[in-house]
Amino acid sequence: MKTDAKQGSINAGNLRIYQPNEFGDHTSLQLPNHQYTTYLLKERGILYQLNLKGKTLISMQVNGKAVPAESLVVYQPVINQMLNKQAEEPAELKSIRMADELARIDNQAKVYDAKARLADAAAAKQKARLQREAAVKQIAQVKPVAEVREKAIEARGLAIADSINQTIYVDAANLKIQAYAARAKTQPNAEPTDRKLLIAELIKDGIIDKADNLSSFKLSTREFIVNGKKQPEAVYQKFRAKYVRATGHNDWSWYYNYDTTTETK
Repeated sequence: MKTDAKQGSINAGNLRIYQPNEFGDHTSLQLPNHQYTTYLLKERGILYQLNLKGKTLISMQVNGKAVPAESLVVYQPVINQMLNKQAEEPAELKSIRMADELARIDNQAKVYDAKARLADAAAAKQKARLQREAAVKQIAQVKPVAEVREKAIEARGLAIADSINQTIYVDAANLKIQAYAARAKTQPNAEPTDRKLLIAELIKDGIIDKADNLSSFKLSTREFIVNGKKQPEAVYQKFRAKYVRATGHNDWSWYYNYDTTTETK
């Protein structure tokens, strides 16, 4: 059995079974029902349905439920009333009443369709609202990630800028070294020029950050001390080869603000 959504009735094979909510009280109607003829009567909220093929009663329903064949005798008075009433009614009046009832059923079907469309629209609206809320939540989750990414990009930019500044700083130190070296060739005994050249190399090698941070140094044939700190052997040998004067077997030292009583670190 399947429900006819448009009529609100039930199909049993090719037979349409009507429901009590489709008709009002005092309904008495004869309708074609596929290859059958259906008689309907509704009194006191009870809908009786007879289905005949020719003059033979095929089945009976009460409020849409089939009446077993052995129970038909219980409804015989109702059956007789329905068949006699339809037989007594003039054909023209019967036709008009049938048309009116069919029109009413059709209007009721349209109402059902309208309600179904409204229900579908409400469901679609609810679905759209849920999708919108899900999208808002997703955006809320993505935003912190975007902020972290933006901060990471900013930090990376600062690191690149620092690297560029350091490169510029080293390049400037190299230029100073070249300038001081050129001046030293023309003024070989000028200690201030040598000192500036040495300071520039100290900055380039990262031993001091800037010239103002140099408080003292000592460079001799034995050691290299900067700001009271003895430099590693490799650093010492580099600066010795470049700045220590050749004196044979005699010691040679170059001091700048150096206190010989200061303990070396």
